[in-house]
Order: sequence, then C-alpha cells, then structure tokens
Amino acid sequence: LRVGIAPRLLGGRATEVAFPDGSRAVLLGDDVTVETVDGGLLESRVKTPKRGALCQARGATLVTELPEASLTYARDGSLTYETPAGTARYDAQGITVGALRQQSRHAHHWLIAFTVLLGLLVSSKWYGVMGFGVSFTVLIALALQRWFAAGRPALWGNPRGIRIDVALVAIAFIAATVYTLSWVPDFFRQIEIKNLSDLIYRQYSMFHYHDTLKATHPYQSRWWKWPLDLRPIAYYYHDFRTNPSNSAACCVAEILSLPNPLILWAGLITVPIVGYLAWIRRNKGYTLIVLAYLLQWLPWMASPRITFEYHYYVDIPLVCICNAVALQEWWRWARTSTQSVRWVSAAGIAAYVAAVGWAFVYFYPILAAVKIPYDAWLSRMWLGRFWI
Repeated sequence: LRVGIAPRLLGGRATEVAFPDGSRAVLLGDDVTVETVDGGLLESRVKTPKRGALCQARGATLVTELPEASLTYARDGSLTYETPAGTARYDAQGITVGALRQQSRHAHHWLIAFTVLLGLLVSSKWYGVMGFGVSFTVLIALALQRWFAAGRPALWGNPRGIRIDVALVAIAFIAATVYTLSWVPDFFRQIEIKNLSDLIYRQYSMFHYHDTLKATHPYQSRWWKWPLDLRPIAYYYHDFRTNPSNSAACCVAEILSLPNPLILWAGLITVPIVGYLAWIRRNKGYTLIVLAYLLQWLPWMASPRITFEYHYYVDIPLVCICNAVALQEWWRWARTSTQSVRWVSAAGIAAYVAAVGWAFVYFYPILAAVKIPYDAWLSRMWLGRFWI
C-alpha cells in the first residue's frame, strides 16, 4: 500500500504502491508506471506494455499466470491477485477482498501501534526484545524472497505492502524512542540516572548482571520443560493444619503458576499442525503464529542465567490460537465426511473444550490460594515431584 512519509521527507511528489508479490507501481499525477519483478513494464503514457520473463501483455494489462495464482497489473496502478482461496485487489488506497475493504492508512496506524507496544513491552520486561527478532526475521525473509525467487513473484508476499526499509526504520526508531521515554522519570529524580551516559551505562550494567549471574533456585526450569508444563513456580504455600501428619485435615493453600495442562499438552500436537498448514497453504497468518512461538521460546536455549517457566508464558496465547485452529480444521474436515464422522468429531471437540473448562475449575484452588484439604491439594499434583 501507499507509503506517504518517506516521499515527503525526501521531497518527492510520487506515491509508491508496493504489491505483495514484490512488484510496484509509481504514481505521479496522472502518470502511472508499473514495474513487475520479472522485468515487465506498464506505463500509462505508452500504449504497448513491455512483457517480462513471466508476465504477458493482455490488452492494456500485464498478466502473470502461475499454478498458485493469477496476477493482473492494470494501467491505473492496481494489482488483482487471484488464487483458489479468493481474489484480492490492491491499489494506492487499500485492499479489496470480496465485500471487505482495508484502507491503506490503516496499515500505517497498525505499524505505529505495533512499534509503540513493542517499545512498551521491552520497557516493562527486557526479554520482550525477542519481539524485535520476530519482526526483523519476518521483514528480512520477505526481502530475501527477491533473491531466492529469481525474478518470480514472491508468493509469500508482503501482506500489507509496506515498504520493508520503511518498516525496519519505523520499528527500530519508534520502539527505541518509547523505550528511552520510559526512563524520563529517572532523569527527573536525578538519583542514579542523571544524563544520557548514565542511561547507556545502566543498559550495560543490566546486561552484565544477567550475562554473568550464577544462581540456583528450587523452581528453576530448563527451556525444554516449559511446553511440558513440568516445573511451575509456587509463589505461596501455607499449611493451616494443626497436625500436619493428618492428611485429611483442613487446610492448605497455595498459589501455583500452573498453566492449564490440557491447553499446553495439546499444543505439543497443534503447534506442529499449524506449522504444517502454514507451509502447504502458504498461509502468512499461520506462519507468523508459529514463527513468533519459536522465536520467543527457542532463544532461551542459550540463556547464560537460570530460567523459569514464566519465560514461556508469552507463548501460551499462541498455543491457544493453535489449539483453536486445529479444532477448526478438524471440524472442516468432518463436515465433508459421513454423518457418523461428523457426530463423533463434534463430540470430540465439545469434550475437549469442556475438559479445558473443567481443568480451570479443578485447578483454581491452587491458583488462587483457596483453602482446601491436604488430600484435595495432593490430588491436584498430577506430576508429583515436578509440581511440588
């Protein structure tokens, strides 16, 4: 979609439209120039389009026919993208998919909102910096498509059409600005942070602390244990029994940071399923979910300091999404099968959803320090010594 900031800063009057296949259109007044990735050229002032290695002239348009999609470039600076899943039209004002219309300015708003939130995330917890890894990996992968595609349209595409260089600068600059502004109160207090040099040194000292930390903890947990829900942290435990040897007496209370095991254990299956669907369908949304999941989890393999299961909690919403996608795919498949298969599938899906709800109710006492008999508490320690 249209990028208006860079041309204004650079003093130009042209509007560039970046298409998801890597092609582009440049609009300057009534003049329109469309350049395809395979060398095709379509100019509003030139009657005959220049064909590319793949695209062919068809009347006043350029058309690229691929097994996966059909792309039609028009003289008004638009691209019509047709696939078996549907048709989308890209132009300088937005994207049209069926009856839905997404304005180009919304992409800018989402980019700004994302980078502001990313800066706030890093300001509140340093390991939010992994969000930069997700962002840069996606943008770099999109850029590298031009090299690996060798003149072919990049079917993974740039889904919002934002220029990659502009997006990189926006993410780095806006997020860094927000992070720096979070230190403003320290500048006013003038205690430990008095100037910019102090602020820079504080970043070094924090990194040095975590990089050289040598410590142990009874609830520390290695990265590979987190998806298995093996070592949740007990933040509070109190035994109210006058006679601790009486296991039936009341009561004990605990706050255990235990994610719903029926959600996490299902994720061991559903996350790979969504990854598989992302690949075979070239689904950008599924790809982003799995990529964010991996890049917020696997870097902890190299952590120089002790780690805890709560470092994995940023991935739990993504696991929930993968579970929902897998259930949705199950039902879509069932709807094309026999009635008995549909009934069995509906019962299975309903049973899983009910079981997740039941697990929340069942474990709630040990999540919220509700006093329960010791036997009731012990019965909830499903994995024995791993949870105690």
